[in-house]
Amino acid sequence: ATPAEVLPRLAHNNPGTLADLGVGLWAWPLPMDYNADGLMDLVVACTDKPYNGSWYFENSGQIDAQLKLPIFKPAVLIGKSAPSVGISYVASAPRLAAFDHCYMRSGANAAAAAAALPEGASSQVSDLSWLLPMPPRAEHWDGAPKPRRRLGVALAQSAFAGQDAALADVLSLLTALACEWEVHLLAFNYSANASESDTLLNARLVDALPPAARAWETADDAPELATHDGMLAHMAGLDAMLCMRYHSVQFALKARLPFAAMFTTRKVRSLLADVGFGDYGYDLPVDARYKATGVDVARVVALLARASEAPNVLPAPMPVDADALRARVAGRLRGPKAL
Repeated sequence: ATPAEVLPRLAHNNPGTLADLGVGLWAWPLPMDYNADGLMDLVVACTDKPYNGSWYFENSGQIDAQLKLPIFKPAVLIGKSAPSVGISYVASAPRLAAFDHCYMRSGANAAAAAAALPEGASSQVSDLSWLLPMPPRAEHWDGAPKPRRRLGVALAQSAFAGQDAALADVLSLLTALACEWEVHLLAFNYSANASESDTLLNARLVDALPPAARAWETADDAPELATHDGMLAHMAGLDAMLCMRYHSVQFALKARLPFAAMFTTRKVRSLLADVGFGDYGYDLPVDARYKATGVDVARVVALLARASEAPNVLPAPMPVDADALRARVAGRLRGPKAL
């Protein structure tokens, strides 16, 4: 269709049809008992096409015999749409809030948000983890023999789940690193989601590592590493880090550890750019789902060697003005908005 053409909407009518409930793009579902009849209704705020606005679907009280799900009456337009609206409950009563400000952690993302959003609708705010204090060195390091330099490796299950070829490259990488380092596998994500949990990835790799490598499987061997204090205390006894997760890079900076990073996410790339460490990052090749398709072992080994041999170039952790941060957040708080 050319821009000048107007495509007619095709009319249809089949009152007996029971269809899936839908509104449009960027629709925010808000379950609530809108008419106070004791049944859970559904209000949907749609901020895009084809039905921009806030729509009320009344619960008819009937249940679909096949799906065992409630049947809702046709939608009624009750007002304008609200951006990024959310629902919470206070004393069992629904409260709606729409958020009109965007906070970005990185300079690159803050610049992109400032260009895309109205003036004053976005701010760059440092990640609150920068405020964590460095704890004392972990007790298990005291007097521990150190035959080789210790390397922490923080891999991301989200990048490798279901990627057997890439995992084979990871094993080759760990085998190569074990020739020079005492390897410690660290988990920065303990999610119950199998596609996200780094502990599941580490457990799969532990048995496959060569005997010369020391594998630190966090979930079973050191449960204290599930806390930020425990992780930072453990990292205080390492000599370098190979990072994938955002907070593994951040913690390496806090611990003043030389590190190299390989990653599949823009947030890690942006963090490295913010601290002037982009040359020590490796953007992994990915498929359409942003899963890693492979790892250049030689490149990672070279990056890590260069980082560990020149610790004097390690950037200082990003400064955080805690009072200014709290004031900025408090100044941007908005009360609930009616639909």
